[in-house]
Amino acid sequence: MVISRDGKSLGFIISSALVLFYLSDAANKYFQVRSSEINADGQIFKDSFSVSIFFRLAFEVIFLYLIIRFFDKERKQGLILIGALFCSFIVGNLLFLLNYYDSNYSLSYHLTLFNKYIFVFIIFYAIKDIVNNGDVLDKIYAVFKKIYLVNSCLIIVGLLLNINLFKSYYNQEYRYGYNGLIPSINEATLFYMIGLSLFYFNYIRQKKDLIVLCICICASLLMGAKAMYLFLFLLLGYHILFKANYWQKVVFSSILFFGIIVLIPFLLSDKYSYLYDFFIYQYEKEGLLFTITSGRSFFVITRFLENTDLWNLPNYFFGGTDQLKFYIEMDFFDSFLFIGIIGNIFLFRLYFKTIFKNIKRRNFRFFFACSFFLLSFLVGHFFASAINGLYLNVAMIFMYAYEDNRLAY
Repeated sequence: MVISRDGKSLGFIISSALVLFYLSDAANKYFQVRSSEINADGQIFKDSFSVSIFFRLAFEVIFLYLIIRFFDKERKQGLILIGALFCSFIVGNLLFLLNYYDSNYSLSYHLTLFNKYIFVFIIFYAIKDIVNNGDVLDKIYAVFKKIYLVNSCLIIVGLLLNINLFKSYYNQEYRYGYNGLIPSINEATLFYMIGLSLFYFNYIRQKKDLIVLCICICASLLMGAKAMYLFLFLLLGYHILFKANYWQKVVFSSILFFGIIVLIPFLLSDKYSYLYDFFIYQYEKEGLLFTITSGRSFFVITRFLENTDLWNLPNYFFGGTDQLKFYIEMDFFDSFLFIGIIGNIFLFRLYFKTIFKNIKRRNFRFFFACSFFLLSFLVGHFFASAINGLYLNVAMIFMYAYEDNRLAY
């Protein structure tokens, strides 16, 4: 197969990767649920087989080949930045290990984690030229849309039939939420944040896919993820402030107001009162900040300080951590521990040279970027999400291609 920079063959590779990544992640979810056990403290132990790692490894090799095949100045600069980020990671961890002695420390785990950080950039430099081919982009978008429709329908079916496989917090009856076949709730949050943003962008630009957007909004409301609700609130605020006319503002504000009025008695009903009771219990026991962040604020105080106690001055610049022990699940804190100040400078430089490049305040991508970094401050699995790396690239390249009429619809 002859692969051109922006032709059908590259579109086929991207579309195949989208489908295979989703199916392999679905298999991961199945094995996780099947092998999960709960101990007396309510903690879940998982000893499951990962199918997706093999598919991602195969496509990562393909993506690296594409970077070499179409090597140019932009790709050269990107690889230099990735190399600098890797050097920061290596220096930080070597310095960290001088003061940290634990037989359970896994170098292979941290190398794999680093690969997750850079996976989104490897994909970008492999497929970036697709931005110039509107026909191929539209075909990729059609595959992208079908994946989100399938997963959203599974969420709704999961709610109606109470299917454990589709739950966000499987085997935890005291927690509510459905995320379809996405393996974890944080990954599902970013997954739907990306999908909703792209469908909203396409609706605003073309007045298409309103039904798809509404179905995905309904599915995201059923996830039981506070970060997802925050993003929906931000998206609604963006629409009311910048896109809606006067009557639309009245309608959306009214829907929001009456929706809250309807939601309160719904949560206090006998069937779902446990959600309210659990929230009040956590609030009274641990406080509001602990409850809102699902306990992550406590980890900032404990694990973050425990990690930095093992640091010398150079570690603040290069990082160094054992994420199996000091993982906080708030990306800004975790990335600081992982690669330090200098590493994060390279990381953010890569973001704004790739998926957020040439961003302007008046474009929707600016809103998405602000939301992305805001939510990554509150939750984890945004910066190091292998699951969402391809979805994120497809959505941002599609938006970049069509904003400011770079490509005609």
